[in-house]
Amino acid sequence: MKIVFLISLCLSLFSCNMTKHKENLNEEKNYCYLKNNINAEVPDWMCNPNTESHIYISAIGESYRNGESFGLAVQKAVSSARESLLYNIQDQLRSYIRKVCIKLNISYSNIELLLYNSNNIFMLQELKTSKIYKQHTLDNDHIYLLVGYVKSSYLEYISNIINKTYVNDKEAWDKVLGEYSIIDFQKSLLEELEK
Repeated sequence: MKIVFLISLCLSLFSCNMTKHKENLNEEKNYCYLKNNINAEVPDWMCNPNTESHIYISAIGESYRNGESFGLAVQKAVSSARESLLYNIQDQLRSYIRKVCIKLNISYSNIELLLYNSNNIFMLQELKTSKIYKQHTLDNDHIYLLVGYVKSSYLEYISNIINKTYVNDKEAWDKVLGEYSIIDFQKSLLEELEK
């Protein structure tokens, strides 16, 4: 009886070890070291978020569990990542909007006022459509997330932002756009982003 027990125990331990080995093979193979913690080997996307080629625009968020639940810490990391993502989107859009304004011969500063000053609330609300692509927990307490958009979702996000700001302040948009419609502006911007 003891022999049967020992054999079954050995077999179960061996199968657990094989399962663990298979899981390790499926993990990311590219690693880096964080600037603030050179002893922590982490997945490469945490040091270089732009290495994820299928993601058009992204940002990393992080949170530290201070005795709170894991779910709450993840929510904080998501908020952190989306704030960074908003900054990245605004930064990227500025250059594209400048190109469109030059192309259509309209005032960039007025468009910027319409999009950014009155629109941050729309941009934040729409960021809920961003997706979490990667997650990593360091030392069981430090949570990192990679959030972003693939290109098609990002273009839809930008389109929704323009539509909402136009509906919110149609008269100001029409005045700034002059002979062009919001559809002309939106189409030109999306074409620039698609390049």
